[in-house]
Amino acid sequence: MVDVREFEPPLALLGGRTDSMYRRFLRDLPNIFPETDTCFCEIGACGQAEKMKDLFISCGLWAEVKRDLAGKERVIIGSWKNLS
Repeated sequence: MVDVREFEPPLALLGGRTDSMYRRFLRDLPNIFPETDTCFCEIGACGQAEKMKDLFISCGLWAEVKRDLAGKERVIIGSWKNLS
């Protein structure tokens, strides 16, 4: 679709090492993410959820995976504390 092709970065459309983007993001997170905030990250629905959740946890975050309306793992919620 034109509206996707013209506005999404090539990496989002063509793939690549998704975890490298998240590693960089999570490395900088303590400097920009107060302990009172919650972070929501969209992930691909192709088996990334557990790997990304483990990555969040290894950086000291509590993490939970949420499914979209089609039942696919689509969002990781990250927080410095358990939100339950």
